[in-house]
Amino acid sequence: MEKGAEISLKGGPELFENPVAYCDRYYSFKEGSDVSSHQVLQQRLAIFDELYKRANLANARIIEFGGGPTIWSLISAVRYAETITFTDFGQQNVDFLKTWKASGSESYDFSSLIRYAVADVEGDRSESAASERQDALRSKMAAILKADVTAADPVDASLVGHFDVVSVHYCLLHAVKTHDDYAPCLANLGKYLKPNGLLMLSEMLGCFHAQRQYEKEKKEGDEKKEEEHHGNDHHGDQQDGHHHHHHHGQDHVERSKQFIFDSVKAAGFEVIEHRLIAREAPVMDVPGARDASSWTTVAIMARKI
Repeated sequence: MEKGAEISLKGGPELFENPVAYCDRYYSFKEGSDVSSHQVLQQRLAIFDELYKRANLANARIIEFGGGPTIWSLISAVRYAETITFTDFGQQNVDFLKTWKASGSESYDFSSLIRYAVADVEGDRSESAASERQDALRSKMAAILKADVTAADPVDASLVGHFDVVSVHYCLLHAVKTHDDYAPCLANLGKYLKPNGLLMLSEMLGCFHAQRQYEKEKKEGDEKKEEEHHGNDHHGDQQDGHHHHHHHGQDHVERSKQFIFDSVKAAGFEVIEHRLIAREAPVMDVPGARDASSWTTVAIMARKI
């Protein structure tokens, strides 16, 4: 058994410290992986395959921020890439992928993930397709760097204006301290794009601090407006209370989605395409993940303006 593979896979902070266990759990179709996550992972792979096709890129320079220890978001992207610069805050993830780049499946076997993306999503079932894709990923990954997305210069200033695509998935809501920090952080990552460069972004809606803070303030503001509108009308208050109770789950997803869209616009991007991915149950034990709707994902392709 690979080092750390015996770790408890219930989910939670300890899993993020162990790249092997994390990838086995959430980014593989191996025996023992989290079957309940497969549905969402399959949709994510299909959506970004579609978005990269629509982007019509060739020989693109791509930078991935906060990639974690996994390469899921780059499997389709690499077909359109000249080079990929991969970054993450965790040194253990950087080391894990540097070892994988050097020795491939001998260090970690991503083949079940790559095979699904290539065969089931893209439709290439030829015998060598998955291994060729892994080789392409390893050879085009020009740099694997430790980077803090909240820093003034997450990567070297010489890379400003260098890239055709900034790719950032399930990262910024973990990283920022308040919702007010989200758009400036995203705008700062946008400086690494060429004019009209593309942003590929994913976030889960409603389950992390910055979004919950935004959601709470927006809900309080909406309720205050309703109270001012209804005045002392008892019947109106009753109706309003019933409405919020009945639609709470959907409301918080909508508010969280609006937060992401507002932030993307404030960061200097125009949304070209977006998709929502709902799931039936929470992914893991994370504070604030109240129910399955907390794990709805928004996937966005946007252009720098």
